[in-house]
Amino acid sequence: MKHLALVITAAVSVGLAGCSSQSEPMTVVAEPTNSAPDYSGNQAMLSSTLAQELAKQLAQPLKQQGDSAKLHLAVTDLVEVTSQYNDATPLSQLFSENLIYALHQQKLRLVDYKTTDYIRVTPQGDFALSRDYMELDEISPVTHMLVGTMAEHNEGFIVNARVVHAQSNTVVSSGQVFIPAVVAQDLRASQGGLLRAGSE
Repeated sequence: MKHLALVITAAVSVGLAGCSSQSEPMTVVAEPTNSAPDYSGNQAMLSSTLAQELAKQLAQPLKQQGDSAKLHLAVTDLVEVTSQYNDATPLSQLFSENLIYALHQQKLRLVDYKTTDYIRVTPQGDFALSRDYMELDEISPVTHMLVGTMAEHNEGFIVNARVVHAQSNTVVSSGQVFIPAVVAQDLRASQGGLLRAGSE
């Protein structure tokens, strides 16, 4: 019996020691980092994500005011804030195209005023879009227009956009996003590749 008691006492002592060791706090040291955000992923996807964020900012006030169901929105090209507002860059045109998709995802009714009422069949391809105002319908059911500017910054571009009532020029919603420089450079390079491919 005395031998059994000693065994039980030893087992209890070991168990208590195990519990004591398990209850000791664990210290985790995290190394601080001052690195910039990583934009090394899919730049085109990030551009689309930024367009979706801007579209949400623009659409939310319209939905809250109950105007989204009755508007016919035309998306124009973004222009450089210091320009004469008559020249769009390939970067701004691409971002405007992303906005068309993003705004449609927000269930807004869009008007594609660059679509003709016929299809041009040519050796280079078949087309229904045009930038020649003589080929476009003079009457378009546009109630609101999306206009905006891009301001170049040393770290990228600040994009400011707003939805304006076509008759009163009243701003009914607005939004702002920032395009990092690395994303803009990648999109510009992609546009250059498309232009070179089209000219071959």
